[in-house]
Order: sequence, then structure tokens, then C-alpha cells
Amino acid sequence: MNVKLFGKRVLVEFHRPKTDSKIIIPDVAQNRDSHRLGIVRFIGDGRVKNKPEPVPSLVKEGDVVMFQLNGIMEATQKFVLDGKHYMNVVEDDLIARINGDDLSVENLEMLGDYVLLKHFIRQQPGSTLFLPDSAVRQSAPDFIYFRCVQKGTTVDLPFSNGDELVVNFGRLTPMFIVKRKADGTSENLEFAYTRKEWVDGVVEQADVDALQA
Repeated sequence: MNVKLFGKRVLVEFHRPKTDSKIIIPDVAQNRDSHRLGIVRFIGDGRVKNKPEPVPSLVKEGDVVMFQLNGIMEATQKFVLDGKHYMNVVEDDLIARINGDDLSVENLEMLGDYVLLKHFIRQQPGSTLFLPDSAVRQSAPDFIYFRCVQKGTTVDLPFSNGDELVVNFGRLTPMFIVKRKADGTSENLEFAYTRKEWVDGVVEQADVDALQA
């Protein structure tokens, strides 16, 4: 059977990739929204109110995508066809495309208005104080900063990959990419993502230099 969808929607079939890597959204984030991986099977016609021409889709059939999911969506937007279970997803809820078999940041392509961020701690100029390991574990930075790792194709704000951003902390979703190594250990890479409307500014290099002067 074929499905003809209207507007900016896709039918996504749930997918569990065969890889030792995985993407984890911490429990604190899952209380609001979670995520799933799926394969795009059907795409809407792109026709949107007040636009004379169809809007091009962010994805194509067969793409592996990560998408937003919460309890209400899971209960109300399921669709079963020929024994297969799909989610009826608005394209705005597609977070990223996975290009390749491995779940790595290199294979992650942000979609739409989503921005992938990496935190960092700004080192203050001056002398360095070395503390015992126990004290280091109990200490915490006064403030955490974020740089843009990658932005979606429809993010039209004037910042680039690598730029330091001013973001709304309450609208960040933490995300871990866990990669299993050959020796049996795991490498955990911590990121966060948000939407462009929660990016409030960019820190220009001259301003950073002035702060450190």
C-alpha cells in the first residue's frame, strides 16, 4: 500500500541500528521529551497554508532520523499499516539524520531549526591551583559555555560552527553519544541540542578578548 501524506509530515518506521554505539537522552530530559530512531517511509506533499508552492522536504525516503517523541505523541500519532508500526511525525520534530551505520557525531546531520552544542569551560588567565582528586570531584565551574557544533539547514541566524553562543539553558536537551571501544570500554561524548528560537546571541571574538583583558 501507498500513503499520501498532506503538508510537512512523514511516516517513520521505528528502527534499532545494529551498532555498538548509541545515543542516550538522560532521564532528566526524558521527563519532558524523549527521542527515537526511525526510517522515513512516506513523505508529505509539502503543501502549506499561504504558500503557493510545495515546501521541499528536509528528508527523503529511506533516511534514518532521530525525532522528538513524548507520551502524548506516542499515544495519539501511531499508525499501523500492513503489520508495521509507524509514527506520524511533523517534520519540525525531526532532530537529525544519521548518515552511516555508526552513531557518531560525524554521522549526525542536524535538521531544520535544530542546533547541536558542545559545552566548554573558559579558563581564566593567571596562575593555576592544583587540587587533590577528592576536591576536584566536589568542585564545579561557576558557569558553563556552549559552542555550536552544527546547525540545521533552516537555521538562518548569523552564527557558524565553532561560534560561542548565548543560549536559554532551560531549553537545552542533554545528549550523550556512547561508543563502545575494541577493548570493551566505552567513550562517552556529551552534547546538547536546542532549537534556533532559544539561541539568543553569538559571542564575537573581540568581546571575548575584552572580557579576558
